[in-house]
Amino acid sequence: MAESKSRPQGYEELFETEPIVLPRDTYLNWFSYFFKQHIQLFYFMFFHSVVVIVFGYITFHFEDDLVVFLACFFMVLGFGLLFFYIPLCLDMGGPKYVLDGLDFNCKMNLLVQVIEHKPSISIDTWNRIAYNMNQYAYEHHLFPENSLFYDGSSCYKVFRELAIVPCADRSSNGDNANINQKMKSDTDTSKTNKGYSNKNFELQSYIAKALAVYKESVNNYWAEKYPEVTI
Repeated sequence: MAESKSRPQGYEELFETEPIVLPRDTYLNWFSYFFKQHIQLFYFMFFHSVVVIVFGYITFHFEDDLVVFLACFFMVLGFGLLFFYIPLCLDMGGPKYVLDGLDFNCKMNLLVQVIEHKPSISIDTWNRIAYNMNQYAYEHHLFPENSLFYDGSSCYKVFRELAIVPCADRSSNGDNANINQKMKSDTDTSKTNKGYSNKNFELQSYIAKALAVYKESVNNYWAEKYPEVTI
């Protein structure tokens, strides 16, 4: 915060007009981006595949029964484990995996960015936030390159995982509480525990503020797009 006060007048305006360059603009597609970010995993998958092929070769070209049995066993086992990489890659490509990798300050900065820039449901409004977060993560040595978020959509999905999904869980728990008033106290406690985990406890007030700003922006977006049905 002190840093922003020391900036010369007009700096913020210049910063806002700075061209937004995201990984989507420098990579061929999302798959090439994902491959680059997790290159070590793909190296390990390649090595794993080579080992399976070697065991397969031994199985069909050696005559010693014990050697063939062991090679066949490890070949089948290794081949089966190859399918483990499918859900692993799906998980690593999801927003929850990215969110779990963010520290407290990075999560806080994401919420501050949402409060400041007021994005809506339009993904284009998230591009600036994604760019700023990429810069922040790189400058604070949290990510090796300016590529934490592939685009605005991936940034929005992480915000959704951080703030919107827990809020929806709390609302769902609240509806269940109305069904059985005798368990209201237990349900309220459950809502708090499920809504925000301990690691996000300090962020609750900023999450609430960011959600309020986001909700207002979404309402304004729909009001401008469909003024005849404005709520």
